Amino acid sequence: MSQMRELQAKREEAIAKKDFDAEQQINSEIEALQSQTANASSSAEAAVAFETVNKTKIRKVKVSLSSTEKFDGITPRPLSSDEKEWARSKLDVMNAADIEVKRAQSAKNELESFVYESREKVAEDENCLKVSTEEQREEVAAMLMATEDWLYADEAMNGTASVVEAKIQELNTKVYPIRSRAFELENRPQAQEMVDNVKGWVNQTLEYVKTNLTWVAATEIEGVVNLTLQFDEWYANVTTQQASLPLTETPAFTVHDVQARLQKARSEALRLTKIRKIDPVPYRDDYSGKYGGYGGYGGYGGGYDEKMKDFYRRMYENGTNGTNGTNYSDWFRSQNYSNFSGFNDSEYMKSFYEHAARNFSEEEGKNPSNDSAKEEKTEL
Repeated sequence: MSQMRELQAKREEAIAKKDFDAEQQINSEIEALQSQTANASSSAEAAVAFETVNKTKIRKVKVSLSSTEKFDGITPRPLSSDEKEWARSKLDVMNAADIEVKRAQSAKNELESFVYESREKVAEDENCLKVSTEEQREEVAAMLMATEDWLYADEAMNGTASVVEAKIQELNTKVYPIRSRAFELENRPQAQEMVDNVKGWVNQTLEYVKTNLTWVAATEIEGVVNLTLQFDEWYANVTTQQASLPLTETPAFTVHDVQARLQKARSEALRLTKIRKIDPVPYRDDYSGKYGGYGGYGGYGGGYDEKMKDFYRRMYENGTNGTNGTNYSDWFRSQNYSNFSGFNDSEYMKSFYEHAARNFSEEEGKNPSNDSAKEEKTEL
């Protein structure tokens, strides 16, 4: 660029001096310099294009490799998949055996405790003595002694948990009835106190509901009252039967039965106290007030074009005292709904068909386009 500027400056001096030979020579030099610069630019562009075209692309190829494990001379050698599976199954068997041993030992301890506790209760407890006979106690004592000896025999030492649990069940068939009768004898006097307390609470709750929760339906209150009356009848019956039974017989009722029946009455009475008052919603003519009456939203025919307004007007006239002089009340009085017979033959339906035909004729007369359309259709 500096050489080009020098040549241009020299050309201007030659022009100023009117040295045309020098000017021509300088122009030749300028042209040669411009040609040389253009050739150099073309060579650079060609080199760039050549490099772009011949750019090397790297192609990736996935190759599957197989590996082989060799553990020659390695100690300890890792287990194979089959060996691992065998080891797991062996471990599961050993764990199951350990669990069974613990279960059997726990059952033996339970059986031993049951023998000692039952022997003490049946032979020494005052209530057990009252509710059992001498023969029953002797039978239980003999079974307990035989079971205690069995615990130290080889059968029990090598026995499974299921065998020991079967022994407990066998003893329980004789011991449980005596101990359950003793439990009922001890707790039966407290049942009457429980009955009085719960019934008093239920009666107070019903009075509270009647006085303060006036919106509770009378049928709800009556249901709770019926539960208490049913309980009174049942309790009087079973207490009378129990009074005539000897203590060594199965009781006519249990304390658990009394608790369950009282709990039912108590829970129902409590439910009444949780009934909330629901105020009635004031009446509102939503059809005409909210939706605008006939014609949908916006009032009579509001929001629709003239044809829709006329449609609803005709529907209103046909359903009330309109142009045809009929109404639905006459139709309802004259119909027999048992088998829907005479529906199409009623006076209302005859009037309805006549009115529909008359309206159709009027519409045809008002709309000449329909006639022309029919004529064109007929000609086709």
